[in-house]
Amino acid sequence: MRTLHRLYAWLLRQCSYEAAILNAAHGHSQFVRSNEADAEIERLRTLLFEARAMENAPCFCCGYNGAGYFDPTQHPCAARHHDGYGSEA
Repeated sequence: MRTLHRLYAWLLRQCSYEAAILNAAHGHSQFVRSNEADAEIERLRTLLFEARAMENAPCFCCGYNGAGYFDPTQHPCAARHHDGYGSEA
């Protein structure tokens, strides 16, 4: 269980770090990422959604922490969070 907790904490830090980089680099034409990096970021995000990381605000993916946190019409990441619950049924 400790290993899973450490993995979860590491994944959360990685995705939060990536979100910070993307937010800081937004609008800079010099910022370029490879397809491999994009795929790895998406893989890590998927793992975090599967681990229910969005249950604790702010959102690890986009940083949102406002009204309608679990409402997909207010917060697009919520749809992916709810999809994870449906996949177990």
